[in-house]
Amino acid sequence: MGFGIKTLERKENFNDILKRLLSEVTFQSAYSEFRVGNSLIKAGVSFEFIKPKNEKNPDIVIHLENRDIFLEVTTKDIPEDYMKASHNENKILGFLFSKMETVNCYVDILKPLSTPRTEEIIKKCEELVIKAKESSFEELHIPKIIDVYIFKKENRGMVPKEKQVTRSKIPDFDELFRIKGTIKSKQSQLKAENPGILFIFDSNFWPENMEVFYSKLIDALEETVYEFTNLSAVIINIETYLSDDTQFIKEDATHIIIDNNLSRLGSKVIILNKYAKYPLSREEIEILKKI
Repeated sequence: MGFGIKTLERKENFNDILKRLLSEVTFQSAYSEFRVGNSLIKAGVSFEFIKPKNEKNPDIVIHLENRDIFLEVTTKDIPEDYMKASHNENKILGFLFSKMETVNCYVDILKPLSTPRTEEIIKKCEELVIKAKESSFEELHIPKIIDVYIFKKENRGMVPKEKQVTRSKIPDFDELFRIKGTIKSKQSQLKAENPGILFIFDSNFWPENMEVFYSKLIDALEETVYEFTNLSAVIINIETYLSDDTQFIKEDATHIIIDNNLSRLGSKVIILNKYAKYPLSREEIEILKKI
């Protein structure tokens, strides 16, 4: 990132982004804007960061020969319920795994847990760990909430086979629905008198099949994009890295899929708005593919 900062530091209003990069609270949103700016520099595109104002405004303006294009860059946060459940899961597993020098364990968390419930479970597990050092096998069962088995290696067979796992239930959330909400709320920051691009960074997808996922994403979002004629395109940068070896570009008149699964860039889907007041030219679309 240091080289990128060196490259961008002469850009007008980059200091505002740099300050936000130094704050834990604002780092992620600033980093997304930094990444877009860095990609534009590498692509040789003229642009500037827009100084934040009290009223909402876009983040970046691209200067082309015949017109300007405005970019609004946003980052989807991790849902609060998911964060809380993940934190509480880690507290339970962290405690039990710290005791694995003397005992082993399996844990099946059957629902997302509150913090008080988590603390209660850890206290019960503390008692069971002490007992298991003598008895060689202890278990905790709270119906529909958690199953815990604490044992010495020789008693692993006492754990039912279907429970010889460590897993947890994460809260359900509809990320496509959340992105629709983002499109509706953020589109108003793009000027109606110029082409406007909404760039969304999202790390909250874990698809099993990327090709099926891309098709579902486009089908779910394209009508929302079409609703706003000030949007020339929406780009969803998918910050998910899988172990498969897919890497391809698919393009038609209304959308572009750039699968960079082997790349730190992540993958992206570009939905072009065919009803936009200012549709993008071929040259402008080629720029989007590079950022």
